Amino acid sequence: MDIEYYTSEMERLLSDRDTYSVLKINPLNEYKKQLEVILKKGLQNGVLNKREFDYLSIKNPVTPVIYFLPKIHKNPFHPPGRPIVSGINSLTSRVSEYIDFFLQKYVTVAPFYLKNSSSVIDLIEDIGVIQETMWLATVDVSSLYTCIPKDLGIRGVLEALDSDLYMGTDQKSFIMECVVFCLTHNYFLNRDSIYLPIYL
Repeated sequence: MDIEYYTSEMERLLSDRDTYSVLKINPLNEYKKQLEVILKKGLQNGVLNKREFDYLSIKNPVTPVIYFLPKIHKNPFHPPGRPIVSGINSLTSRVSEYIDFFLQKYVTVAPFYLKNSSSVIDLIEDIGVIQETMWLATVDVSSLYTCIPKDLGIRGVLEALDSDLYMGTDQKSFIMECVVFCLTHNYFLNRDSIYLPIYL
């Protein structure tokens, strides 16, 4: 891809001030202190053991970087970009793994959960005979993850945790603190600028 087109498309994506805000400084040091407080609380409450605490506390985190993949199926000559943030070894990368470990069991039993294309086919086959009055449709959502209202996402996780009768209160509180932190501190770098997604 031509570097000039790539640069202009990235600027177009990030120019949406309803979706991204530009930070004046790199917040890494401040965010690291905030996460350390959460993790120490988890250690003190017995939610984390020392080994887990050490794993989740990344000593030298890297700043996440955004890039995009071209959606050539939309336009092969001037493809719009699908933004992706590479957060490997970033401040929230291991905390995100921790959250994912606990939340997976709730996701897979949700009534709206579809694992892959095969599960869609199975769902359609379960319907039986397709009637003339039925319509099959696909929906393309622009910027799916930044369109999800943060408060609704947090509420959904909270409801799932509240329904779990086997998880302790301290564990639930710790997971929720981690979820809120990850959703509100997922900044990234593009060239010389630091951005933070805005969630409604």
